[in-house]
This record gives sequence, structure tokens and C-alpha cells, in this order.
Amino acid sequence: MLQSPDDTKATYRKKRNEESIGFTINAAETANPENPIQLIDNIAINPNNVDDSIILNNRIEIIAQKTPDLDELHNYGAYGSEDNDIKLEKLEITQITTAVRGRESEIDKIIDIVDIVNNIYSVSCPHQKVLSTPTKQRHKVRFDISICKNCPLNTKCRIFKENGRYYFKHEDFLQNTRNRNILNIPVERRKIRPNLEATMKEFKTRTNGGKVKVRGLFKISLFAFNVGIAINFGRIFRYLSKINITTDGFEGSNSIFIFFLKIYTQIKVFIIYILFSRGKLRNSVSFQFIGA
Repeated sequence: MLQSPDDTKATYRKKRNEESIGFTINAAETANPENPIQLIDNIAINPNNVDDSIILNNRIEIIAQKTPDLDELHNYGAYGSEDNDIKLEKLEITQITTAVRGRESEIDKIIDIVDIVNNIYSVSCPHQKVLSTPTKQRHKVRFDISICKNCPLNTKCRIFKENGRYYFKHEDFLQNTRNRNILNIPVERRKIRPNLEATMKEFKTRTNGGKVKVRGLFKISLFAFNVGIAINFGRIFRYLSKINITTDGFEGSNSIFIFFLKIYTQIKVFIIYILFSRGKLRNSVSFQFIGA
């Protein structure tokens, strides 16, 4: 559906009965509680009909490159996918999702890898734990059907309906592990992503009702990068002011302010000129967040 003849990349999306037009801004920032400050280190702008998991898939290697010590990535369930699980496994990054995408299983099922060399897994339910045997393309487990018949959960169990048989792939193991990762970290770290969503609020406060004053992917990208720079500068400035760092031979916040003002002014003048040199069509922009 063409939204504007002079902005062909702007797209339409309806999600949870909410309609939007334009683009999405996705950001990643550091989120280690031990850091003195957290900084945005990745911003991605896409048409708003691009799935969140695809956006992350296109940025995983870049995020890892910018944050070499990254070993834990916090986001919500929409960023999870089979392809992302495979990439993150190779990069040895644990994905912590605060919600499960898709329909949740009514019966808790845990898939663990027992022997990597021989490709053996274990699958457990509330009453049984069985080792797998490999097939040509998948893995197979066979639960004791006599135990299943006496299980009070069997009416909701897909394995019982399949006479105790369950087939799965390595990708199913990765997904199962991803869904359980949040339970394997300390309680205080499980709330990292919701706290960091305040970052996206900083982006949105610079718009009127979530609408920017420019059109086109390029100009909206400049807007997003400019805001990201401003947010980072503000955080660094407040941090340096707090520790009363010396800059250019002068002490205190005044010298810090002048130091950042000189740098930021040069960037801002150029970007503002480009952003507002043409057009006043407003594109709706929605904001998402990835906490790294």
C-alpha cells in the first residue's frame, strides 16, 4: 500500500488494532549494572512492516562488533527467532527475552543437551525425563505411555496424544533454552529491559504524538542518529559533571559544557539543515528497544 508518492519506503502496519504509517527506530544500548553510565551503541531505522526479529538478525554481528564483551542480550519476545538463535549461539551470546513469542505450551517441557559429541539430548516433563535418539533429520524421544496415562496433565499434553512420541530439532532446543534463559539469571537482572525502555521515551519526547517533522528514510535516519548522539552526550556530560573532571585545564562543569558544546554544535548545525531543508509531511514513527 503506497502511503505517499514521494516517500515510497514508508509503510503501513496494523498491530493489536493499532495502525501506524512510516518507519520504526530500533536502538541498542549497554545495560551492565556495573557500568557508571549506559550508552547507545546501535540505531537501526526500517519501514514499519519489517519484523523485529529480522531487524535484530541484520544487526547482531554489528552489535557484537561494537560491544566485544557482549555475552547477554536483553529484549522482548518479538526479537526471538530460529535464525537469531543460531547466530547468537555462534557468537556465544545469551538472549534474555521478557516474553515468549507465539503460543505458550500448556505443559512445561525442558530440552537439554546431554552429549554434544554424540548428539544426545534429554527431554523432561513434570513427571518424566527421557534421552533422545537421532533420526535422519531430527531427534526422537519415547515417553513411558503407562506413566502418561496416569498423569493428571495428559488431556493437555501433545506428547500423550502422540502415544508418548516427540520429535524435535536442534533449533527447538535453542528456542526452548531461549524461553528459559530469564529463569537462569538473578532476579535483579530480569528487569533490565523494562528499565531501559526509558531510552526510547527520550527519542519520542522529541516528536509530536510519535510523528517527526520530516519524510523519507534518509532524513528520519538523520533524526534518529542526531537524537542518539544528543542522548549519549547528555549522559556523558552529566557523568563528567558528577565526578568534576578537568577539561582544557579548567575544573568544573562549565569547561565540560564548553567542550561538548563545541563538538555537538558542529554536528547539529549540519544535521538540522538537512532535516528541515525540505518538506513538512509527517511520518508516524514507532519505537522499539534492544538492551545489550
